[in-house]
Amino acid sequence: MQPEPARSDFRLSGARSTRDLIAFAVIAAGVLAWSRWMDESLDNRDVMIVGGGVLILLGLWNWRAARLRARAAVDRAPRLSIGDDGVDMPDLFAERVPWTAVRKMSVFTTRGGGAYAAFHVVEPERYGFRPGPLARIENALGLGLRVNLSRLDGDADAVRAALRRHAPAALIRDL
Repeated sequence: MQPEPARSDFRLSGARSTRDLIAFAVIAAGVLAWSRWMDESLDNRDVMIVGGGVLILLGLWNWRAARLRARAAVDRAPRLSIGDDGVDMPDLFAERVPWTAVRKMSVFTTRGGGAYAAFHVVEPERYGFRPGPLARIENALGLGLRVNLSRLDGDADAVRAALRRHAPAALIRDL
């Protein structure tokens, strides 16, 4: 029996982004300032109702991030695993995608600070592709299937380094 090839695994991090922390601090400071200012003209009950409503809205806004952190605390399985024999993306595929099925790939960051790895996979259905409504169109157009790296414990540079270490030379020339 052959040993499992070396892999670079990236798991959910569960860490809050800097942008989330800044937004939370600004909104919380705004609620505090508003409640101090309004304390003179309204009774405490009104201040508590409006302040509580704002905090509930803030909590709903952060629901997705909180759900991700909770999932990361429990689910330690790799969400992106790069190896000599292919790439595992369990959120997109039921099976490992061999390098022979990857036409091209890229790692990029957006103006908003998000980081993504994109893989253009030939015949993704062969590997148990679980498409979202937009993913099938993006792959058909050659944009690739994107993995959001900002949710993972590795940044764009770490994923790029893992791809250079494991992927065939023909695929890494554009990284």
